[in-house]
Amino acid sequence: MEQEEELVIVFAGAIGDADFARSVLEGHGFTPYMSDEALGTWAPFYASPGGAGAVKVAVPQSQAEAARALLETPGETGGDQE
Repeated sequence: MEQEEELVIVFAGAIGDADFARSVLEGHGFTPYMSDEALGTWAPFYASPGGAGAVKVAVPQSQAEAARALLETPGETGGDQE
């Protein structure tokens, strides 16, 4: 039986930002998973970036480093460009 890979959180924030991060990752071939999205939808004021109620996006451990690099790259995710 194949053992499942551990998930690593690569983003935590408000529901809209987390959904955008998930979409970007999916568009680049990653396998993202979201958690705590119900809280982020029902109480978005509580789901602050990095807060206890933040919506989290996770990927398999083997994809974590590349996923973080993608999310931090200006222009790739629609962020500010220098």
